[in-house]
Formats: sequence, C-alpha cells, structure tokens
Amino acid sequence: MSIIYHINNPISPDDYLELSATCQKTLQSRSHSLIQAMLDNTNLLVSAWSQEGNDAHELVGLARGVSDFRSSCHVVELLVRPDFASTEVAQMLLKYIEPQLASGCLLTVLEKSPLNVSFKDLGFEHHNDTWVKLAD
Repeated sequence: MSIIYHINNPISPDDYLELSATCQKTLQSRSHSLIQAMLDNTNLLVSAWSQEGNDAHELVGLARGVSDFRSSCHVVELLVRPDFASTEVAQMLLKYIEPQLASGCLLTVLEKSPLNVSFKDLGFEHHNDTWVKLAD
C-alpha cells in the first residue's frame, strides 16, 4: 500500500467532508465556507493520500494543527479512514509534524481519537487538566 504525505498542501472542503463522513465524525456544520475557513486557518496540516488502485489520490488521513512552532503545537484533529486504521497512517501523520517544530516545543493531541494509536509509544504522556467551552 503506497501512501504519500504532504505538509501544508491545501485540501478541498469536499475532500475534508468525505474523509470526516467516512470517519463518522459529526460536524457542527457542513458549510463549505466554514470548512474552508477552518482549513485556511490551520497553520500545520499533514495529509495522507492513497496512491494505489481505485483509491489513487484519495485523502485517507489528516492531522490538523495550530502552532506557534516554538512553544506549542496543538493537534486539534486526527482523522484516518477506517480501512487504513490498521496501518501506521495516524502515527506517520504525527511523525511528520514533529520536524516542523523547534526543539522543546510542546506537542499536544486535543482530540480523543478512536484510532489504534499508542500515543505512549510515540513519546506522549497522558494529561487530563483540560477545560473546554464553545464560544457564545
């Protein structure tokens, strides 16, 4: 299985919506303009694309991050198509992020992920002191 990874290559709202639907992610809005704004304001986007068979050039995973590249990087979304979940796509998406960051930059994964990812094996520590609120 051939997967190619891209850093900060744009993806379309349609590609994003198709991947999120395949991953059974519930979105607050399916508005193309909202999705485009979300993607435009992501400053670290790693995408995984299938390069074989009927899936050639199909988005199979993404890690969407917001970072200052020096002190912190927050992976706010980690999606991998279920039929690629048994592969190392999720781990590779995270591994492609790290070289973009300065040494000592704190890398956090904010989304609970149903993926079969051993964050501990990737060097992450579990921390549960997070508070969340939707803006009014």
